[in-house]
Amino acid sequence: MPGFPENKAPTLIVYSREGCHLCEDMLETLRQYQSELGYRLKVYDIDDDVSLLEQFNTLVPVVYLDGKELMRYFFELATLKAALEGVD
Repeated sequence: MPGFPENKAPTLIVYSREGCHLCEDMLETLRQYQSELGYRLKVYDIDDDVSLLEQFNTLVPVVYLDGKELMRYFFELATLKAALEGVD
């Protein structure tokens, strides 16, 4: 799967928190595939925002693309590739 041009790269939103080993694993793996698949990452620490903490407290890490949840807790390469194929 070819990557996207930089100006058209989709952005994955990752809700995370410090000290969360699942979050660290998710972010590390997403960064490994980032250049190959051509997406951007925007990471939010839920502990920095009360509304995010209320929404995602025990659900992190959770990854969104275009407002839709893609993955929760664990990285799924097939899910990510399928979602990126659907991005214009």
